[in-house]
Amino acid sequence: MKKTALIVLVSVFSFATAFATALPVEKTSANIVVMQDDKVEITKDDLPEKVSTAFDGSAYASLQLSKVYKVSKASGEVEYQFVLTNQAGEEVAVSFDPEGNELE
Repeated sequence: MKKTALIVLVSVFSFATAFATALPVEKTSANIVVMQDDKVEITKDDLPEKVSTAFDGSAYASLQLSKVYKVSKASGEVEYQFVLTNQAGEEVAVSFDPEGNELE
Protein backbone atom coordinates (compact mmCIF):
# COMPACT_ATOMS: atom_id res chain seq x y z
CA MET A 1 0.00 0.00 0.00
CA LYS A 2 2.85 2.36 0.84
CA LYS A 3 4.46 1.67 -2.51
CA THR A 4 1.22 2.39 -4.35
CA ALA A 5 0.73 5.67 -2.49
CA LEU A 6 4.34 6.64 -3.22
CA ILE A 7 3.95 5.85 -6.92
CA VAL A 8 0.73 7.90 -7.11
CA LEU A 9 2.38 10.81 -5.28
CA VAL A 10 5.44 10.79 -7.58
CA SER A 11 3.19 10.58 -10.64
CA VAL A 12 1.06 13.55 -9.52
CA PHE A 13 4.16 15.57 -8.68
CA SER A 14 5.73 14.79 -12.09
CA PHE A 15 2.50 15.67 -13.87
CA ALA A 16 2.17 18.97 -11.98
CA THR A 17 5.74 20.08 -12.69
CA ALA A 18 5.32 19.34 -16.38
CA PHE A 19 2.61 22.05 -16.57
CA ALA A 20 4.37 24.46 -14.26
CA THR A 21 7.06 25.39 -16.76
CA ALA A 22 7.58 29.05 -17.47
CA LEU A 23 6.01 30.52 -20.54
CA PRO A 24 8.25 32.54 -22.84
CA VAL A 25 8.06 36.29 -22.27
CA GLU A 26 8.04 38.56 -25.27
CA LYS A 27 10.19 41.65 -24.82
CA THR A 28 8.74 44.94 -25.94
CA SER A 29 10.08 48.44 -25.85
CA ALA A 30 8.41 51.81 -25.99
CA ASN A 31 9.76 55.20 -26.86
CA ILE A 32 8.42 57.94 -24.64
CA VAL A 33 8.72 61.51 -25.80
CA VAL A 34 8.13 64.21 -23.22
CA MET A 35 7.40 67.63 -24.62
CA GLN A 36 7.59 70.54 -22.24
CA ASP A 37 6.40 74.09 -22.45
CA ASP A 38 9.12 76.72 -22.75
CA LYS A 39 8.51 79.48 -20.20
CA VAL A 40 10.71 82.57 -20.48
CA GLU A 41 10.47 85.61 -18.25
CA ILE A 42 10.10 88.84 -20.22
CA THR A 43 9.37 92.49 -19.43
CA LYS A 44 6.03 94.18 -20.05
CA ASP A 45 7.76 96.20 -22.78
CA ASP A 46 8.45 92.94 -24.66
CA LEU A 47 4.74 92.13 -25.02
CA PRO A 48 2.97 92.35 -28.37
CA GLU A 49 0.89 95.53 -28.58
CA LYS A 50 -2.44 93.63 -28.62
CA VAL A 51 -1.55 91.76 -25.42
CA SER A 52 -0.30 94.88 -23.66
CA THR A 53 -3.42 96.85 -24.63
CA ALA A 54 -5.73 94.01 -23.54
CA PHE A 55 -3.98 93.68 -20.18
CA ASP A 56 -4.01 97.45 -19.55
CA GLY A 57 -7.76 97.51 -20.26
CA SER A 58 -8.54 94.57 -17.98
CA ALA A 59 -9.46 94.49 -14.30
CA TYR A 60 -6.06 92.94 -13.64
CA ALA A 61 -4.23 96.17 -14.51
CA SER A 62 -4.99 97.53 -11.03
CA LEU A 63 -3.10 94.67 -9.37
CA GLN A 64 0.63 94.73 -8.70
CA LEU A 65 2.53 93.11 -11.58
CA SER A 66 5.20 90.70 -10.33
CA LYS A 67 6.37 88.88 -13.45
CA VAL A 68 5.50 88.37 -17.12
CA TYR A 69 6.25 85.17 -19.02
CA LYS A 70 6.12 84.18 -22.66
CA VAL A 71 5.02 80.55 -22.70
CA SER A 72 5.66 78.56 -25.87
CA LYS A 73 3.55 75.41 -25.65
CA ALA A 74 4.69 72.05 -27.00
CA SER A 75 1.78 72.28 -29.45
CA GLY A 76 3.30 75.43 -30.97
CA GLU A 77 0.82 77.83 -29.36
CA VAL A 78 2.11 80.91 -27.54
CA GLU A 79 0.58 82.64 -24.56
CA TYR A 80 1.61 85.44 -22.24
CA GLN A 81 1.27 84.81 -18.53
CA PHE A 82 1.07 87.61 -15.97
CA VAL A 83 1.82 86.90 -12.31
CA LEU A 84 0.11 89.50 -10.15
CA THR A 85 -0.29 90.17 -6.44
CA ASN A 86 -3.78 91.06 -5.19
CA GLN A 87 -4.69 93.27 -2.22
CA ALA A 88 -4.57 90.27 0.14
CA GLY A 89 -0.96 89.56 -0.89
CA GLU A 90 -1.88 86.41 -2.83
CA GLU A 91 -0.38 85.62 -6.22
CA VAL A 92 -2.79 85.50 -9.14
CA ALA A 93 -1.93 84.34 -12.67
CA VAL A 94 -3.73 85.34 -15.83
CA SER A 95 -2.86 84.47 -19.42
CA PHE A 96 -3.55 86.06 -22.80
CA ASP A 97 -3.09 84.72 -26.32
CA PRO A 98 -1.10 86.78 -28.88
CA GLU A 99 -4.34 88.44 -30.08
CA GLY A 100 -5.06 89.82 -26.59
CA ASN A 101 -7.80 87.36 -25.64
CA GLU A 102 -7.83 86.26 -22.01
CA LEU A 103 -7.34 82.51 -21.60
CA GLU A 104 -8.97 80.40 -18.93
